[in-house]
Amino acid sequence: MKRYFVLAVLVIVGLLVFSSIIHANWTENAGITLRTVLTENGIDTENIDIPNIDKVIRDYDVLDDPKMFCIAYYLGGSNRLEGKLYIHLYRKDEDKWLYGVLDLDTLIVKLRGTYLIQEDFVAKYVVGSIWRIHSSKDHIYIFGDINPSAGTTLVLSSDLKYQDAFYGWVLAIFDDETVVYYNSQMHFAPTYYAEISIYNPSTKKTQMIYPMKPYQKIRLEHIKKVKEAYDAIGKDWFREHNHHMNPELFNNYLGEVAINNNTHSLAFVICYDNFEISEAFPEETIPKTTDVVYIYKNVSNGKKIKYKEVLLSNLREKYGDIPISEYLKSKKLKEIFGRN
Repeated sequence: MKRYFVLAVLVIVGLLVFSSIIHANWTENAGITLRTVLTENGIDTENIDIPNIDKVIRDYDVLDDPKMFCIAYYLGGSNRLEGKLYIHLYRKDEDKWLYGVLDLDTLIVKLRGTYLIQEDFVAKYVVGSIWRIHSSKDHIYIFGDINPSAGTTLVLSSDLKYQDAFYGWVLAIFDDETVVYYNSQMHFAPTYYAEISIYNPSTKKTQMIYPMKPYQKIRLEHIKKVKEAYDAIGKDWFREHNHHMNPELFNNYLGEVAINNNTHSLAFVICYDNFEISEAFPEETIPKTTDVVYIYKNVSNGKKIKYKEVLLSNLREKYGDIPISEYLKSKKLKEIFGRN
């Protein structure tokens, strides 16, 4: 069980490092004003009149692309986040600034895709430091982290009005506004496993697409191996360590992600962590990970979503060492799915 102990230590060390980074980030940014941040991002602040321009800000992030500049931040001056989140958006083609503020102390969010029992939360309890901002044609997505494994994405309209929220962070956005996102996880857990969903901002509905049942051959075989490993370890150890002993919740993590708007398709790599199996059967030669590509079609066209799982090694053997986005082009997609 030495490996499990080492993993627990690494998790704790990781949390301490994360906490120190947050503290260092606050210390480094102490005293920084909105004007300074805008200037550092190439914004001319001499001829604009926006709120808080000379106030100290903290825990912010920016989005800067050819069409817009957006910043979301809290006001600084203390070692805790204040209850209001401020957003400024500059539309470059219109030379126009928009301004919004969310009162997190009173805003109630219904989290989509949460593993928590409740669904209604006061926003200040589930929105922390701003780490990511994404945009689409009609929406702005602002992610605030709660801990290294979880956070909430606020869904705003293009004029910065609150619309909705989901429990996770954006991975990709299709042209039709379908959002692919990574589900937030419980931070201190016996195993860590990827869960991926899609979100429709028009209907405010989510659908988990990974893992998707019915499971296919590669995942089923891995679950079988993990179960054998758990059985070999014995129930006593799992009971003593408050482990779920559910082989379906085996350790895995997300790799490369790609979408294709023309074929309404999505692909990503999931790395199955084999340490549980190798720990139980040290006499066997087992690779550190088993890398599996999950390919989905009909993600953004309203049709029934279908998927295929293929070993990354098999795809490389057939197509060469190419980005997974290549598998989403029409010809290769048809080859992979066959007649399905």
